Amino acid sequence: MVVIGVILLLIGLVLPAFGGAFSTAKLSREMVRLRDNSFMISMYTQDHRDVYPLANIGRGPRSTAVRWGMPMIAGGYVDEITQIDDRSDVEGNGFSIYMSAAMVYDWQLMRPGFTVPYEEAVPSAVRSSSVTFPSLKALLYRAENRPLDKMSGRPLPSDYYGFCCVELWEFPVVNADSSVIKGHWQFFNGGRPLYEENLIGTPVMATWFGVKGQDR
Repeated sequence: MVVIGVILLLIGLVLPAFGGAFSTAKLSREMVRLRDNSFMISMYTQDHRDVYPLANIGRGPRSTAVRWGMPMIAGGYVDEITQIDDRSDVEGNGFSIYMSAAMVYDWQLMRPGFTVPYEEAVPSAVRSSSVTFPSLKALLYRAENRPLDKMSGRPLPSDYYGFCCVELWEFPVVNADSSVIKGHWQFFNGGRPLYEENLIGTPVMATWFGVKGQDR
């Protein structure tokens, strides 16, 4: 009994270390994938007059930001969506690597007091050269806090689940200059309380001042 007790104690001490190593390895893989995607987007902008990939579908900057992979496929940079996102199927269900809405939306409408209702928001072409603080502007991030399908275990498709303020889980973000950082929503929001207008202002996903200035 004593031996068994010692073994169980050792297992209890070792398992958290294994769990931490697994989480670190997973985060490292995520960072590499995001950076690879940022390089592909850089190739796209070089071939398309410096404009970020814009899917002209519906309204709302977030909706088009979620579908940034579609023009990448149309341009021949990837064959299917699974090459961009390993959690998605070929039809895009479960797609979880989002582009910042600032990259497909007029920066003048991303200022406090100047936002418009979501249903009136129209995506617009944004040039990568207009990013004034590329080391501070998020380009891509992995959305995680979405409900999972009970059968497949994949995140359920949605344009509205994403990194915001649900909990302090840490995740990777690749900036417009292809630098990769990690943090939780308070880190990206400078520790300030969350403030939104018409869905603009959420850390990383839709930032204040778009690509023309620093985040609020």
